[in-house]
Amino acid sequence: MPTTIDVAAAGIKFAHSKFQNISTIFNFSNVVDCSYMFNECYSLQQVPASLDFSKIGNGSFMLAGCIRLQQIPNDLNFESATLLDSALFYINNISEISSINAPNATSAEAMINNCSGIISIGDILMPNVTNASRFLALSSKLKSVGNVQLPTALDVSSFFNGCANLITIGSFDFSSVKNASTIFYQCQALKTIGNIIFLNTSISFSYCPNLDDATLDLLGTITSEQGGIGLAALKTLNLPSATLTLNMASQNYFEDNGYVAALTDENWVVSFSNN
Repeated sequence: MPTTIDVAAAGIKFAHSKFQNISTIFNFSNVVDCSYMFNECYSLQQVPASLDFSKIGNGSFMLAGCIRLQQIPNDLNFESATLLDSALFYINNISEISSINAPNATSAEAMINNCSGIISIGDILMPNVTNASRFLALSSKLKSVGNVQLPTALDVSSFFNGCANLITIGSFDFSSVKNASTIFYQCQALKTIGNIIFLNTSISFSYCPNLDDATLDLLGTITSEQGGIGLAALKTLNLPSATLTLNMASQNYFEDNGYVAALTDENWVVSFSNN
């Protein structure tokens, strides 16, 4: 028997295997293509220590379905990754991730989708991602997220869809977003977004009756500067009109502070709805 097996050189994938732990005879240090590496390894409890997350180029579905996984790096550094679609899909036992850094990733659709054990995530730094739809959808225990920095993201639809216990978001950069449909669908507990950066597309908070005054103030703020805090001055910047939908619980505060009139003057359609 060899003393070590180079997983990358041998082209080995462990998808659908029944290992609880992968033997140390397998060396993952040279693995670049980690796509589907442990997909649906329902018994896997630990990621091999020799797997260097910073070297992974393709991480799509790498740990999807590893429902018994107990441990992953707390600071997820995907320095080289370009694809991270459904990378951590349906993981139940990981409760906290301190940060996610993926400077070269272009797609992260459903990256942490349906992870019912996740309670908190720190900053999400993905400056080149264009597709982040369903990123955290159905992560039902999630309570807090740090700064979501996705300055080139075009699609963030359903990003938090079904995150019924989500309370706080540090900030969210909407600078390039074109599709934010159902981003906060069924996010009934959402209270605070620290900063909303250059929102310029239609968005609905109709399922969010508990938004605090500071967050509503941000949604009533108009900015004419790319990357500025608040909603883009659509008319001034010659951008298409867009709709901001809020829950009926926010209507009096929003109207009393003159936000409806100010946004309407900048080609925003402001509406109120109970879901």
